[in-house]
Amino acid sequence: MPLAVDNIEQVKIFDEHVTFVSSICSQRLYLIKLLRSQGMPKSKLHVIFVALIISRISYALYAWGGFLWFCACHCLFV
Repeated sequence: MPLAVDNIEQVKIFDEHVTFVSSICSQRLYLIKLLRSQGMPKSKLHVIFVALIISRISYALYAWGGFLWFCACHCLFV
């Protein structure tokens, strides 16, 4: 990763990314709740959860996970 001229800008970009990912995951959780209320079996809900949420969070986590602040990690995993 190239060095940034301003380290604060780098942190801001990661913070925006974490906010975006948590927003997408929140919307997808709402979709899963709707599917559950329509009577979808738990086994299929689990497959959808892994496909839509876990895959989104874990994608490239090893690459950018070290740049996350504690509060950003808490936002993703709680």
